[in-house]
Amino acid sequence: MNLAIDCFRLVKGDQSTNGIYELTVKLIHYLGNENSRRDMEHHIMVLGNITNQCDMDVDGVSFLLMEGDPGDRMLSAWWQKWKSGAIARKLGCDRIFFPEGRLPIVYRGRKTIMIYEDSSEKEKRISWKLVSAARRSDHIIVINEATKDKLIAAAPKTQKRIRLLKDLGTKDRNPMELGGYWIDLFSD
Repeated sequence: MNLAIDCFRLVKGDQSTNGIYELTVKLIHYLGNENSRRDMEHHIMVLGNITNQCDMDVDGVSFLLMEGDPGDRMLSAWWQKWKSGAIARKLGCDRIFFPEGRLPIVYRGRKTIMIYEDSSEKEKRISWKLVSAARRSDHIIVINEATKDKLIAAAPKTQKRIRLLKDLGTKDRNPMELGGYWIDLFSD
């Protein structure tokens, strides 16, 4: 299976994506180690930028350096809505994983999103953009129970596709303990 992980908009040191960035780095390290252990069973491609190359270019994955500055708002919006899906299609990906929880407007392949909320737990409702992405995705990974409950309240039909994986949320976990992610990202 060919899996692409869309990390172009994740910038190291950016406070708005800091929690997602750390979790995604741990996930990529885990997937790379596990893929190497399994004799490169799957082809994992990270679509990244120059700021996250040092953290996300690990053994077991192919790091693809995308051109452009992710800090540019126009380029970032264009990437999120159109470019990531087009590149994944050209690369022949079977599935694309979106750690930020945002999907492109058009992508016909299988999609997995991760919904990460830490500071917005006080809000009673989940963002409509995340709800829309959850409705269109094949698998949904959430980090905490409150987010799962809010998502089910907003979109009840997503309940069968949601998987709660709390262990990614703790910063001191060993990446090899994250076996549920391997199952979710590579299951049909």
